Amino acid sequence: MFTRRISVALFAASFCFAITADAQHVRVESERPAVWTMFVGQQIAESLESPSADIRVKSLENIILLARSYGDDLDLTEAVPKLLSIYKSDDDERCRLAAVVGLHAINDEAGFQLIRKSIALQPSKRVQHATLAVLMDHYGPDTFEGAEDMAGIAESVLEYYDSVSLTPPAIAAVH
Repeated sequence: MFTRRISVALFAASFCFAITADAQHVRVESERPAVWTMFVGQQIAESLESPSADIRVKSLENIILLARSYGDDLDLTEAVPKLLSIYKSDDDERCRLAAVVGLHAINDEAGFQLIRKSIALQPSKRVQHATLAVLMDHYGPDTFEGAEDMAGIAESVLEYYDSVSLTPPAIAAVH
């Protein structure tokens, strides 16, 4: 009887060990990155080379979505050089706007430094304003430290918003 209890106890212990080992195996498997995550930055960077502005905009939107959804779990830094290139020289303003938002979503410090240096060269006021918003969100109070050209652009943004009436129009009474 005693031997039977010992064998039952050993069986139960080995069963529990097997379950624990299996659970650890599952946990290790789930900690591995999915295969698609290893190549997504490269694939998106390639799609940003498309001659179609619509495809580039959609790819930029995907970068923003993926970066916001997966955060640091997804490495999109391979797309940063192409985002910078689009920001600096794409003919389509939508692409330049989406590129700066994509850089913000990826949160790449080198990218922030480069757009900070080239904001005054940006031909579009809308893109300049979006860039300022991104930089101010990232750097906070230090945004304009040592960057007088950015401070001048920021003043023009503030003047613009001071001149615009943000009061909603009166709603006509319905009789």
